[in-house]
Order: sequence, then C-alpha cells, then structure tokens
Amino acid sequence: MKYRTLGRTGFEVGEMAQGLWGMSGWSGSDDQQSLDAMQLAIEQGCNFFDTAWAYGEGKSDGLLGQILARNRGKRLYAASKIPPLNRKWPASPKSKYSQAFPTDHVLKHAKMIREKLGV
Repeated sequence: MKYRTLGRTGFEVGEMAQGLWGMSGWSGSDDQQSLDAMQLAIEQGCNFFDTAWAYGEGKSDGLLGQILARNRGKRLYAASKIPPLNRKWPASPKSKYSQAFPTDHVLKHAKMIREKLGV
C-alpha cells in the first residue's frame, strides 16, 4: 500500500480507501463477510475507510465501528458523509447550502456517526 498525507492534517492514509457502500445490507450483503473483508483490508495495509450515514442509515458506520474496536492498536481513519436534510442527491444548483446542511442537522448526524464508530 502506498500512503499519502491527507491534506494539511498530517495523517498518512492509504492511496486507496475501502468503500463501504455495498456493506449496508440493502444489496444483500452479509455482515460477517463485510467484517471479514474490512479486517483483511487492514491486514493488507488499508487504513482508510469511506462510509456515509445513507449507507443503511448508519449500518456501514456501525460495522466499521466494530472493526475499529477490534483494531484499537492501529491508526485507522474513517471518512463518513452526512446526507442533505432534504435527502436529494445531487443537490440542485438552486439549493442553498444552509437549507441542505443546517447546523443542527450536521451536528446531529456527526454525533450519530461518532456513536456508531465508537469514537
């Protein structure tokens, strides 16, 4: 695995992240297979995971939380996304950011994501 510095954070993350979109259950995914796949990715050097609350209403965040708990001694990174308030993707160019992502909505979802991740 090759690593790069993530922006100005100083975090060294893998050039490839494991995306968790298909691990939310709606695609017929199996939770144990998803957990096994994430663990194997870590063993192969992956340290960066991409998820979103919309992936099963937090299901993929919860699975990732289990993996983070099993690998407490390793530096792993998660990028999770918050859905727009109106649940419309992509946003209309006419939509105002403050309407799609009001502060209370963002903070509520950030809290829920942190709880699922166990961080």
